[in-house]
Amino acid sequence: MPDPDNPPSHDPAPAEFVLVDPPYGTSRLAAELYALPRNLRRTLRVPDHLIAVIDALVTVVDGLTDDTGPANMNDRAEKVFEGEPLTKYLAMVPGGLAAEPLETYLSQEIPRAIRMFDGKDPRGFTSRLLGAARYHRLEQALKKDLEVVLVGARRVSRWTLPFALALEDICEPLGQGAMTEIFGGGWDGGFLDLIVEGDRLIEKAVGWAAPGELIRARPEEREPLTADALRAMTDEIRDVIAGQTSEILNDLKDTFRRKMQGARDALAFSSDAVSQASSSLIEFIDRLLRDAFSDDEVLAWLDENFESKKDLVFSRRDGIVRPTKRAQALCLAYGRTKIEQRNALNELAASSLVAARARLQQLKHADDGTPEEREQVVMALAAVEGFLMIVVRLSWASVPKDRLQALQMRFRPPAPGEVVTESGDEVA
Repeated sequence: MPDPDNPPSHDPAPAEFVLVDPPYGTSRLAAELYALPRNLRRTLRVPDHLIAVIDALVTVVDGLTDDTGPANMNDRAEKVFEGEPLTKYLAMVPGGLAAEPLETYLSQEIPRAIRMFDGKDPRGFTSRLLGAARYHRLEQALKKDLEVVLVGARRVSRWTLPFALALEDICEPLGQGAMTEIFGGGWDGGFLDLIVEGDRLIEKAVGWAAPGELIRARPEEREPLTADALRAMTDEIRDVIAGQTSEILNDLKDTFRRKMQGARDALAFSSDAVSQASSSLIEFIDRLLRDAFSDDEVLAWLDENFESKKDLVFSRRDGIVRPTKRAQALCLAYGRTKIEQRNALNELAASSLVAARARLQQLKHADDGTPEEREQVVMALAAVEGFLMIVVRLSWASVPKDRLQALQMRFRPPAPGEVVTESGDEVA
């Protein structure tokens, strides 16, 4: 039966769509907004596609943070995205959940709504407009949804800690000049500090939405992060990075695992730790760049993506042009895909790998093996591990699937009887 308070819309805007049924998902706020008479929703600048986006967002976060569901995150994601609410919302694309109506809403409707509250108390004005009971229900629904989203935000902040430390590790070999070139002035590479600041903002929202505590939060998510606490956790977080690196190395040829383990063992047990560990890491880096792409493939990629090849190519004595280590590292970080827009993460990772190799080349010939030199090798090792984690786990996520599979085949040992061509294709 049609809802008398929510008659079908006859607005001519082609991007607008109408929710003919109540919201499908778990958002309390979406349900309360849908229950408002349509004329009030229009006054408050709340179109149906915004209700759908709110409901879809909260439903996704709710499903992914529900610890009573599947333990494996992939299973949770499959359950959420194959569930009825998301299936129905995704069917609305490109009508309701596309970016264009949201961009229009943010650029036009939000400013109009702000002007509507000029000179007024927003809470008092909205309460009078909706009535005290409706306003109270909306406020409580917003708090419940916000609590779900805040648990998700806290969980993401904890999940990103190894990536943030890996980024700090790959920043360490770079001088301030290289950092300024990549990020612009005023940035010192304090990625963990960014997480602390983000968590401080989350805590402010928690104070309003759930002043007691976030009920669904895990114990480690109930307190905000602090700089001191994070620094105390550095070794623990770095162990996570080492574990991630080991997982990556397990998928590569055994040569890579042996070179990395050789560097670690040298630092732990060798009387000539600095020189031996440096040599192993240099061999690791060179083999990684060499196995990824041939010189001709890197040069072709440079021709396609770079007008200026300063620091990217050099000429041998015989006049043959070859790519530099930086060019090889960039090609690897980008997965030899066409660069639509320069990616600071890839530029940072490539520059770091080259800088770490240059440092190791100097340390390789160290005669004394002082504690300071050993610490430099340890930091270079952390930079190499950080490169692997950032590039493989983050940068390559945007590489097309077929190209990524071909790239991965170059690094893994071939199956019995399998021949891999230079392009990475299998030959029976």
